[in-house]
Amino acid sequence: MISEQDYRAINKRSAVDKGDVLFAMIGTIGNPTLVTVEPNFAIKNVALLKVSGQHSGAFLKYFLDSRGVVARMTKEAKGTTQRFVGLGYLRDFPISIPPLAKQLDVVTSLNELSSETQRLESIYRQNLAALDALKKSLLDRAFSGLL
Repeated sequence: MISEQDYRAINKRSAVDKGDVLFAMIGTIGNPTLVTVEPNFAIKNVALLKVSGQHSGAFLKYFLDSRGVVARMTKEAKGTTQRFVGLGYLRDFPISIPPLAKQLDVVTSLNELSSETQRLESIYRQNLAALDALKKSLLDRAFSGLL
């Protein structure tokens, strides 16, 4: 918790808006998050990426979360004890942005893949739980002499 005065001071220079992307730049680099709600919070030590009306925040989030980007930023991060990328680095980081219609197509496709991946992961977890239960049942029966 911070004071109302600190909250207002932070938000004067870095107010978060719906559609912006937040990006961890110290320690765990990356893990971008698209702000999907009207924010009532302040940020500190997190990169705030403002997204204009001609760009998709979801596209930017997916781009920043891609393996190639994460690998490059991790490799180019500074610091020894705690790795970081600075705001200057992020400002100069090249991003290829297609026209908005293409961005939205990419986001739609990636959202569909994400949903399908989550569905398959859920089925996999259910199968693992069922196999674990079967294993326990078989062990109980084996040690009880019922097999």
